[in-house]
Amino acid sequence: MQSDLSDGEPYEGKEQIHERVIKMSSLAEKAPAQVTSYKLSPRTLIVVREGVLVAIEKQLIR
Repeated sequence: MQSDLSDGEPYEGKEQIHERVIKMSSLAEKAPAQVTSYKLSPRTLIVVREGVLVAIEKQLIR
């Protein structure tokens, strides 16, 4: 798994956010292959997790 800190603008705590997302994803099902995030405002953060389709999501795609 990797954390893409180069995409989007840097912001305070970005690396820690990515680490937390990876950890929480691992606890829920599996760790994402890559995490990217974008801070739009002080209260809005977009987190993109790639490579984390779980069984139920795969079934919904079918």
